[in-house]
Amino acid sequence: MAWGRNRNHLPHSCLRPSGDGTKPDFSRFAIGDYGNTLLFGDYEATVESILYEFDGDFRRRYRKNLRNTSTDFGDCLRRVRMQKELTQSSFPGVDAKTIERIESGKSKNVRKATKDAISYQLGVPWEDIKTF
Repeated sequence: MAWGRNRNHLPHSCLRPSGDGTKPDFSRFAIGDYGNTLLFGDYEATVESILYEFDGDFRRRYRKNLRNTSTDFGDCLRRVRMQKELTQSSFPGVDAKTIERIESGKSKNVRKATKDAISYQLGVPWEDIKTF
């Protein structure tokens, strides 16, 4: 994690005034919310927002975690498929591209025959996939 020229150096310019005009007061630094918030006087910034902006490794981990906790149908389908150790091509009669489109949220209107084939292979009713 390298920020700017110096390792772990956060440029003050990245902490822009908030919507109400509050500016960071760097002479009044504190840590709040059990280490989750950086306080600069009346100005607050979450550690997560700073890391997301400046640390590529953090962004990759954060986005991966989002996929693992998302309640979007496609992400739920992906989780149950992986839990059952199936690949996208493990569904007889359903093209792997179709599974990919459903998991990525690109395909919302799934045909009944496709739903039935996916449910059968997973051993999970279609309406229960969203619970994973």
